[in-house]
Amino acid sequence: MKYKQAILILTNGNFSSDEVSESTMLRLNKIMDLDIAKNLIITSTAFTVNKEPFLDQNLFPVFESYTASEYLQNELNIPINNIVSESFSRDTIGNIYLSLVTIIIPMGIKEIKIITSEFHLERVKICLNWISSIFAPKVKFKLFPAPNPKYNSILMKQLIKKLLRNYK
Repeated sequence: MKYKQAILILTNGNFSSDEVSESTMLRLNKIMDLDIAKNLIITSTAFTVNKEPFLDQNLFPVFESYTASEYLQNELNIPINNIVSESFSRDTIGNIYLSLVTIIIPMGIKEIKIITSEFHLERVKICLNWISSIFAPKVKFKLFPAPNPKYNSILMKQLIKKLLRNYK
C-alpha cells in the first residue's frame, strides 16, 4: 500500500522488557482519536538515553518501538501491516530525523501527525524547526498531544526543565 500520510508516535520508555511505560501507553492510546485508516503508523525509539535498556532472554536490548508496536497490535487491534518501527534513535532529535530519512521521505509520505505527551510538545516543536532548517523536507507536520502521565508536580517541573535545557 502506498501511504501519503503517517502517524509518528514518539515512545517514552518501557516498564519492563515486554510492557510499555504509562507515558508511552497514553501516547499509543491517543491514536484512537485519529483517523488511522489511510495512515502508516510509525513507532519510534530504540531506547532512552536516560537509563539502561531492558534485555531479552538472549541479553539483547529490547527496543521501545517494538514493544510499542506489539501494544498497538495486541491491545488496540491495529494490523501489523500498518505499523513500522524506527529503532535506531535514542532521543527526540533522532526520533524525528531518523524517521524522516529512513521511512517518511523514502516512502514519499507528505503529511505526518506526531503524537507525544503534552509536556514534550515544546521540545518536539524546537526539534522540528531545527531539523527543517538543516534540510527542507516537503513534509507537513501536525502535533497531537497525549495526556501527561501522573507524575507529581515537582517531578514534572524538573522533567520539563531538563527537556528544554539545551534547546533554548
